[in-house]
Amino acid sequence: MASLCKKYGQSGWELSNQTVSLMVTQMGGYMFPVEFALNEKQKVSPYYIAPWWNEECRSPHQVFQFLRGDFFCFPFGGNLHPYQGRQFPLHGDSPSQEWTLKTLSPGRKITLEQHQTHIPGTLQKTIEIQETQKAIYIEHQFSGISGIFPYGHHALIHLNDRACHVYHSPIQKGFTNPKAQPHSPFDGVRYSFLEGGAEFDTLGKVPSLWKHQPFVNCQKFPQSEGFGDLLLMVKEPHSQTPSFIVCLFPEQGYLWYSLASPQIFPSFQLWMENKNRAEAPWNNRNCCLGVEETCSYFGFGAAESAQKNFLNAQGIPTSHAFHAHEKYHTWNIQGVASLPQGAKELKELRFEENKRLQFIFSNGRTQVEEIQYNYVFSGDRSS
Repeated sequence: MASLCKKYGQSGWELSNQTVSLMVTQMGGYMFPVEFALNEKQKVSPYYIAPWWNEECRSPHQVFQFLRGDFFCFPFGGNLHPYQGRQFPLHGDSPSQEWTLKTLSPGRKITLEQHQTHIPGTLQKTIEIQETQKAIYIEHQFSGISGIFPYGHHALIHLNDRACHVYHSPIQKGFTNPKAQPHSPFDGVRYSFLEGGAEFDTLGKVPSLWKHQPFVNCQKFPQSEGFGDLLLMVKEPHSQTPSFIVCLFPEQGYLWYSLASPQIFPSFQLWMENKNRAEAPWNNRNCCLGVEETCSYFGFGAAESAQKNFLNAQGIPTSHAFHAHEKYHTWNIQGVASLPQGAKELKELRFEENKRLQFIFSNGRTQVEEIQYNYVFSGDRSS
């Protein structure tokens, strides 16, 4: 059995090659720390860890205690209300309970397993890296699970004072949090800057609560200090290429991206936190961008996502019907790419033949990455 290592207060298992090194925690299956080698001289770490990782955390939620990197949520959401007689924890067992190691090839692949405690069934996590590719291939397999549940990836991107520009594949429409209020007493003092329950067509023009500025550009981060918000974008469901969302860091000279199937993950969500929450352990010091690939009704949880809501009433999936006799899979690719000289804005992302991603920038320069992007549809990297 492979030995555990310990980093940032948590034990886990490591994967490493010349281009990617990462750890997956035993508790919660968090992928952190993660480091990518852009070239021989520059390494980058795009993921975020909460500043209280080495403090005594007083939050009742396991997720808040371990908040870091990328983690998988099942059932996705706050889960404040019981569902089918069960009270699920925040974002479910997946980020709150221990995972067991099944197999490990240190330079290539790890598979973990977690038996669910609130419902019968098993969740299996497989993370794989390949030499020369600045990318991580992530699969989750559901076995023996019955019921209607939401799920999603919850990647946390490090912001603080770093400029970050967000780009994404085409969307049908976008929505702000229908329960957002200018001042919410829920679980502490929080402040929103987006108009609650509003619809938008572009991330660059989202309705706000500001009297002097009726719209804000949610492509540019960080946003106003002291505020936090959530929005959801519905992907084009019939796309034959993967959906993508990109966080570009012009000052650091690289971008981070996530690829997924719009049929498996029908929505993007952005969780925007800029020193917003006053209660412990947040203490107005959390500054990150949650980039979430989801099948859920915002972040409300199992009950709200499975029941009728204004999204699924329009035919937009907010949950999946699992059957115990059928295995269900999700696939996601997360990676980075260097910015060519002078590149500050992304113009286009093309999925080319021969497993090539071509990033095209507004200054005309391009960056090509060799990625088996069709993996997100079937887990097959040969096509």
